[in-house]
Amino acid sequence: DITRDNYIIGHGAGKALMSGTATGKNNSIMGTNAGAANTTGENNVFVGSDAGKANTKGENNVILGTQAGYTNKLSSNNVFLGNKAGYSTNGANEIKFYPPNSNWGYYVYDGSNNVFVGNEAGYSNTTGYNNVFLGNYAGTNNTTSTNNVFVGFSAGGNNTTGSSNVMIGNEAGYKNKSGANNVFLGYRAGQFSTADNNIYMGYQAGMDNGSGAYNVMLGSNAGSSAYSGSKNVVMGYNAASTVATMENTVIIGNEAGLGTMASDYLNVVFIGNQAGKGNDNGQNNVFIGNQAGLVNSRGNNNVFLGNLAGSGNTNGGQNVFLGTNAGKGNTTGDENIYIGNNVGESNTTSHSNVFIGSSAGNKTAGGGNNVYIGTKAGGNAASATRTIAIGQQAGFGKNNSTNIDDIFIGYNAGYANTTGENNVFLGNASGNNNTTGSNNVYIGNKAGFRYNGDNNVFIGNQAGYMESGSNKLYISNSNTSTPLIYGEFDNKIVKINGTQVSTSDRRLKTDIRPLENALAKVMKLNGVNFKWIPQHGIDSKQHVGVIAQEVEAVLPEAVVTGEDGYKSVSYNDLVPLLIEGMKEQQQTIEKQQKSIEQQQQQIDELKKLVEQLMKK
Repeated sequence: DITRDNYIIGHGAGKALMSGTATGKNNSIMGTNAGAANTTGENNVFVGSDAGKANTKGENNVILGTQAGYTNKLSSNNVFLGNKAGYSTNGANEIKFYPPNSNWGYYVYDGSNNVFVGNEAGYSNTTGYNNVFLGNYAGTNNTTSTNNVFVGFSAGGNNTTGSSNVMIGNEAGYKNKSGANNVFLGYRAGQFSTADNNIYMGYQAGMDNGSGAYNVMLGSNAGSSAYSGSKNVVMGYNAASTVATMENTVIIGNEAGLGTMASDYLNVVFIGNQAGKGNDNGQNNVFIGNQAGLVNSRGNNNVFLGNLAGSGNTNGGQNVFLGTNAGKGNTTGDENIYIGNNVGESNTTSHSNVFIGSSAGNKTAGGGNNVYIGTKAGGNAASATRTIAIGQQAGFGKNNSTNIDDIFIGYNAGYANTTGENNVFLGNASGNNNTTGSNNVYIGNKAGFRYNGDNNVFIGNQAGYMESGSNKLYISNSNTSTPLIYGEFDNKIVKINGTQVSTSDRRLKTDIRPLENALAKVMKLNGVNFKWIPQHGIDSKQHVGVIAQEVEAVLPEAVVTGEDGYKSVSYNDLVPLLIEGMKEQQQTIEKQQKSIEQQQQQIDELKKLVEQLMKK
């Protein structure tokens, strides 16, 4: 029927308005029993069988579809489009709204200001207001929540009291009931989420995360299998898509932190294509770069930064790898620091190393406790232990070389070393060609440059440059074969090719006093032949010398007592005593000579007298 105030078509439609006592105006009602109970409601559009059937006072509603807005009585400003859309909406309480920057307000009933479009969209809504549900079954179980936007088939389908959510995509946030302040965009994004303050964007992003809150997951399947975990940032295709649980993680990149269904992540940062892809239960890791930490499974507390950095690591922990291919081959090695491209690239199990410089320790696979600093330092050493190589190509080595307890400092220092141990080479190219020599100390530019040898000490520029023997001492500033100081440790020989002097300038001395009774003191000393006692001796040869205790008794200044209690003699300090002793002896000799000369003169005079007497 068409009246002056309303347009009504359908059996039982607008029944109360047709009674003549109702005051509702400007309503358009079409369908069996549509708007049947409306009395004072105005400006409504009810289209469909039983659409808005129970509405009495609700105004400004657009309700289209069979049983759409079926139980609504008081709610206003709603749009319900679809079969049973907004079926249960039934506001009964007044809510006062204050527009921004004003001190006046207006009243509406709860259950108002909703837009429900789709089959059974917002079906169970009773008092929820300011919602937008678009799609079949979108927000179908919503009852009292407010300020939601659900778009897509069954989007927010089980939401009941969760408010201020945006869920766009088929089954997006489908299982959410009370979670609030979420943004889910994509097919099944956040499908099983029940918590608050999450952002899931992409196909099945954050799909299984139920109780986790404060997450950001962007990308197809991003974090899709994690059933719990909060405060995570996951971005990229399949990023962390098969992880079981995660907490406080940052995973960015295609298949970054892909994980396994048994993976548990805690405090990890994976950034880069497939970074940390194979991580299982490794915790507190930072992997940044393409395939950084690619197959890490249970290694903890690692930092890998660079393309393929630590990509082969499985269980190694407490490592820091910075640079392209840094620590690429490491599997179980722990507590390593590799900085530079290709540094420690072949390391598998070596531990507690510090390699800094392009290709430093590049081939080192085993051993540990090494320090390589410089381009290609220790580059070819297959295994090394407690070795320090500092300088470009220091301790570079050859294939399968091993370094143990060596110290190489300087450009090419110990460059060719293969199995030599316990060496100390300090200086550019010092010990450059040494391969198997051990227990050497070379200090100086090109010291011990050319040959192998053991137990040598070469000090100075090019000292021992051409020496090929062992147990030698060279102190020199050139490659001469007659160094200033030459020695043979095995033969206990020291040779000085020069004048040995000691400082003795009067200007440097004070309290100068002559030695007294020098000869008497010398007479108390004994020069002896002796052999060293085997337990304490240097060799078994026959020696000459003095006894320290006898010297100490007359000249204590020439004796030193060691910490072990044994005494040593400074033979140089005996020289002044011998000088004064010889002078005293010479004085005695001169007196005796003078006496002899006087006696001879007397004899000569007596002889003359005898001769004269005999002539008479």
